[in-house]
Amino acid sequence: MKTSTALYGDWWLSGQPFLTARGKLVDAVVNAVEHYNEIKPQLLTTGGTSDGRFIARMGAQVVELGRSMPLFIKLMNV
Repeated sequence: MKTSTALYGDWWLSGQPFLTARGKLVDAVVNAVEHYNEIKPQLLTTGGTSDGRFIARMGAQVVELGRSMPLFIKLMNV
């Protein structure tokens, strides 16, 4: 038996992506993390959806801190 299905959908972009350029804010956060935690943070864009996308549209620099999701999930499942 052969079947076919037609699928239709609509989508909309609910938030523009953003990336804060390396500058005073990013440098200050990196230096603080290194000073207080003795680790060098990774600057990544793999964090997922962020409310920072709304703030960045106003021209502000945005930096978010947190553990990586795989590590967070691992810690939650201990």
